[in-house]
Amino acid sequence: MLRRWRAWRENRQIAKIQLSEQQWQQAMAYPSAAQLAPVMTQRWRDMTLRFLLRKNFYSGAGFVISDEVRLRISAQATLPVLALGLHWYDDWDSIVVYETAFIPPFAQRDESGLVSHSRRVLSGEA
Repeated sequence: MLRRWRAWRENRQIAKIQLSEQQWQQAMAYPSAAQLAPVMTQRWRDMTLRFLLRKNFYSGAGFVISDEVRLRISAQATLPVLALGLHWYDDWDSIVVYETAFIPPFAQRDESGLVSHSRRVLSGEA
């Protein structure tokens, strides 16, 4: 029952999204996307919009997240699970977006209890 209500609510929200064909074409500008059958392209679009509705996007280091960025990230995230389904991302709540690579501090404790502090450049993860 709850699943049907969620789908009904999402369908109503998706119907309100103003997404032009040009915006969608820009979001799906990946080489593997051109090989998708039309039915899979439609599934990808639906999954992308549902991903957009279900996930929270947060800015890292002051990066301004536009609707275009959110759409592209959602399209990238859903393409690998296109045949598997969005439930693979159920444990994900949020996406943190940085404009460039970032350098967070790390603390690592070894088996003797000594804590070493380091910093390393990360990109593509948070």
